[in-house]
Amino acid sequence: EMEVVIGVVELMTFSMQAYPNPATSELWIASSEWSGMVEVSIYDATGRMVYNGDIQGSNQNIRLDVSTYAGGIYNVMVRSGMKRATEQVIIQ
Repeated sequence: EMEVVIGVVELMTFSMQAYPNPATSELWIASSEWSGMVEVSIYDATGRMVYNGDIQGSNQNIRLDVSTYAGGIYNVMVRSGMKRATEQVIIQ
């Protein structure tokens, strides 16, 4: 007899702002709810990850260079410990 135990970890969500939206050359993301190092991932409209990096949020603001991104809709996801936030942005 085999016993299978599956654990599910619920991620808490937090609020985040992404601006300007639409963005052209740079995108700022801000939240008062993270501290220290955060993981930032950006996905294009097909779900393909186009950016992933660990960033030290200075003063709870992060600046991202999006000048080389093709125009379209992107999802920006930020993880801080067991919390995450997602924001949809348009890059022109």
